Amino acid sequence: MYESNMILANEYLSFLLDMRWLTESTISVRRRHLRIFFEFIWQKTTEQIKMNDIRDYVMFLKAKKRGSHSRYHHTWKGAISLMTVQNYISTLRHFYKWYKSMGLETVIIPQLIQSPKVSRKKINALSDKELELILKAPLEIEERKDIMYRNFLLILVGYLLWLRINEALSLTFLQILDTSQILTIKGKGGKERRLFIPELVQQVAREFQKLRGWHIQVKRKNKRYWPKYIYTRTVQDKNPELIFTCLDWANYGQQLKRPSTSIFFRRYEKAMWLTKRITFHRLRHTFGRHLLNNNVDLYTLQHLLWHETILATQYYVEPDDLKIIQAQTSLIPKVEVSPKMNVRIMQALQY
Repeated sequence: MYESNMILANEYLSFLLDMRWLTESTISVRRRHLRIFFEFIWQKTTEQIKMNDIRDYVMFLKAKKRGSHSRYHHTWKGAISLMTVQNYISTLRHFYKWYKSMGLETVIIPQLIQSPKVSRKKINALSDKELELILKAPLEIEERKDIMYRNFLLILVGYLLWLRINEALSLTFLQILDTSQILTIKGKGGKERRLFIPELVQQVAREFQKLRGWHIQVKRKNKRYWPKYIYTRTVQDKNPELIFTCLDWANYGQQLKRPSTSIFFRRYEKAMWLTKRITFHRLRHTFGRHLLNNNVDLYTLQHLLWHETILATQYYVEPDDLKIIQAQTSLIPKVEVSPKMNVRIMQALQY
């Protein structure tokens, strides 16, 4: 049963790959989701699966431990989040939509496969002081000049260009240093987007480009025999067109990965005594929150952040008591009143 179900799952995934709707990494995640589902109902074929089985599967996911599906199980405890359960169910719903479009028989109605509702958290952006500290961190901490420029440029791109981490790590010098100062990228959903590149970002990128491929001084690892021996190694840049690459001598020029960015963000948190967790995506949240504080309307922010609906953008709004008071007092009517009324009420209602 399980083998025949996985054959259908592989056909579905190859269809997605041919249509180029999703990236290979997303397709591999969907393969894992379907594998877990078919392992759960391994006694039934796809034609025999009913809605009750899917409801049982949702309950199984809610009670599922993180360690059973994550390589970081030694640091995680408890059940997986409802947001992750939503991703599992979304994969299943899309699989059955494809299944019915192929004309195959099933009693499952894809529209009835409902994900558990999640109360989304409010946006937790950085304050002006925290943003200033994280911008200063690479300038004060990093000893090597090229690493300092790379990390400083990455923070600027996250805040001033509000890109997502995968979009930023695939940027090239040709895109950033374009004389028109217009960046055209294909981001989430495969949609083409255009944005303006500030002059500051281009200046930092030019200085960083000059430092690429320089001679790196590497300390001998075996300090027992050579405690003070330092030698210079010439490295070859494997991807000179990419901006954000590894700068150690062993992997010089390889594209920087998301976990690597988390490592130096953790160092900056400790060095600058920051209590708030710093991530690349939080820089994007900070950009949106600061724009709202500068009186940019919500629909303009939706266009800048490339949100499909205003529902995703509304989470950037944080109610302020002072603004609520100002909004309410601005609605008090200005009318002429009779002198028989109380003096204070008259003063409040008069022009």
